[in-house]
Amino acid sequence: MPQKQPENFIPIITKLRNPMGAGRVIHRSRLRLPNVAQLSCQVVTVTAPAGYGKSVLMSGWFQQLSKQKIVCTWFNCDHDDNDIAVFVRYLFFACRELDETSCIELDGLMKSGSMGDPKPIITLILNSLQSTQKQFAIFIDDFHLIDDDDVLQFMQWFIDHLPQQLLLVIASRHILPLKLQRFKAHGHLMEYNYQDLIFKLDETKQYFNKLTSLDLSTKNLHLIQHNSEGWIIALQLFSLILKSKENVDDYIHHFSGNMSELSAYLTEVVLSGLEESLRQFVLKSACLERMSASLCDYIFEQNNSGEVLKTIHEMNLLLIPLDDTNEWFRFHHLFGEFLLDYLRKEQPKTVSIIHGKASDWFAAQHLHYEAIHYALQAKRYDQAAKLMSVFAYHIVENRGDTGTMMQWIKQLPEEYLAKYPAIWSSYIVSLIFSHNLHKAGIEINKLA
Repeated sequence: MPQKQPENFIPIITKLRNPMGAGRVIHRSRLRLPNVAQLSCQVVTVTAPAGYGKSVLMSGWFQQLSKQKIVCTWFNCDHDDNDIAVFVRYLFFACRELDETSCIELDGLMKSGSMGDPKPIITLILNSLQSTQKQFAIFIDDFHLIDDDDVLQFMQWFIDHLPQQLLLVIASRHILPLKLQRFKAHGHLMEYNYQDLIFKLDETKQYFNKLTSLDLSTKNLHLIQHNSEGWIIALQLFSLILKSKENVDDYIHHFSGNMSELSAYLTEVVLSGLEESLRQFVLKSACLERMSASLCDYIFEQNNSGEVLKTIHEMNLLLIPLDDTNEWFRFHHLFGEFLLDYLRKEQPKTVSIIHGKASDWFAAQHLHYEAIHYALQAKRYDQAAKLMSVFAYHIVENRGDTGTMMQWIKQLPEEYLAKYPAIWSSYIVSLIFSHNLHKAGIEINKLA
C-alpha cells in the first residue's frame, strides 16, 4: 500500500494522553501489576468486549508505574491510524514522551512529508531507549481499530525488537492479530481477558459505595451482580440511574438489558459497527439460550456458522464459551436480552420462526427438554404436547422434575390436557408431589 505523506504533520495531543486522568480510576488490588522489581514481562495484553473497563484498568497501571518512577506514555488508536505513515508518526511521538532528547533530532523529519521507510527511524529510537538504561512503558489503547496489513506487520516488527527495559501494554476489544508465542514461552507475556476484568461481588460493593450514596442491601447487591455478571458498563449506567429512583428495590428487581441507557450504549458501540451479515447473525442467534455451529447452520440454512461463531468470539462480542472445546456458546445475559428485544422490534415474526426451527433441531438430537421449551416459545402447541406426552412419565416419575412439567403445562392451552391423557396424569402427579392436594383432587375429578 502506498504511504500517504502528510505535510507538516501535527499530532492530536489528546491521542497521546491518558484519558482517565488521576481521579476517575478504581484500583482493584488483584489486577495490579507486580512491582517493577518483580515485573519480568515485556508485553501485557488486555482483550475484552466494550464496557469491561480496559482503559480504566490501563489508566490504573499507568499511575501505578508512574509512581514507581517508570516513564510512561500513551497512544489512543483510531481509524485514521490505518495508514502506516500516520501510525508510525504517532508511535514516534509517543516514544518522544519517553525520551525527548534522543528523539529531538528526528522531530523535524517526522513532522515533514518525507519519512520513507519507518523501520530505520524507529530502530534509532529503540536503540536510544536501550542505551539510557531507564525503564519505560508504552500504553496502546483501542488496538482493535487497526486492521491495515502494513500497520500490523510494522507493529509485529516493533514488538519483536522491544528493548528489554521497555514494557508494552496493548488493549483491544478483539483477540490481537499479533504473534506473541515467543514472549509467552519465555514468561515475558501477561494476558488479561474479560473473565479477569469482570467485577467480583466484593468489588461491586466497593464500586457502589464509592460512586453512590445508596446503602444497598446484600440482597440487592447480589441481584445486581447476578444480572450484570460483573459487566462494568452495566454497573456504571445502573449506578447513575439509581440516584434518580425512589423505589430502588423495585428497579433493581426489574433491571434488564432493555434498560434504555444500556440499549443506547450497545446500539451505538456494538451493533452499529458490524457488517450487516454479521449483525443479522448476532441478532438472530440471540433467540437461542445456547448455540453451536451445527444448530446455527440448521436454523440459518448455511454451512459456515462455526467460522462466524469463531469471528464473534475473537471480536469479543460478549459471547461466552460453555465448554472447553468451544462447541457451545451463549451471549452475556444482558447483551442477549438487549439483542432479543432489538430483534423483536426490528423483525417481530423472526423470533417465533427461529424458536420453531430450534425445537426441530433439538428434537432430532433427542434433547427433549430444549425441544419442548422452544416449541412452547414458538407456540407450536401440538409439537410441544406430543413431545411432553411421550416423555412425561420419564420427566416426572423417573427424574422427579415436577417443577419443569408444571411450568410447561402453564404455557399449554388447557384443551391439550384432555387431548393427551399422559400430560394430564403427569400434571396430577406433579401437583401431588408439590403438596397441592386440593388442586390435584380437582383435576382427578375432571378425569372421572
